[in-house]
Amino acid sequence: MTVPAAAVGGAAFVVSNALGMSLLCGVVVLTALALHDTFRRRDLISVMALNEHAYTVPDVRRYGNLLVVPRGRRRAAAALERVLKNAGSPGSYYLADRVNACRHEIRALADALRAPEARAEPTSLAMCW
Repeated sequence: MTVPAAAVGGAAFVVSNALGMSLLCGVVVLTALALHDTFRRRDLISVMALNEHAYTVPDVRRYGNLLVVPRGRRRAAAALERVLKNAGSPGSYYLADRVNACRHEIRALADALRAPEARAEPTSLAMCW
């Protein structure tokens, strides 16, 4: 809807500046709503992925499949390695004492996720994220 509205808004400037501005303001609102809905939908899918029964929903199943393929496992491993690297640094979300208490387990999990023969459940990887 945003693209046709933008085209009409641009063409409306020929008729009236006020009409063109009104339509372009509508385009801005439509774009903001579309972005909000997209981010909300992605968040909802990632939360649903924590429940194994939600994998009957095609979008959740697709999301879960992206988590368990080698590329998805490598991304999760890299995220865990960032936790290890950044724990305790200024501005970090990760509490150093908690990360250090599990440092060896986190490292082992990251290494296991990188292994080509690794298998993981999508709900487990969704929980990691």
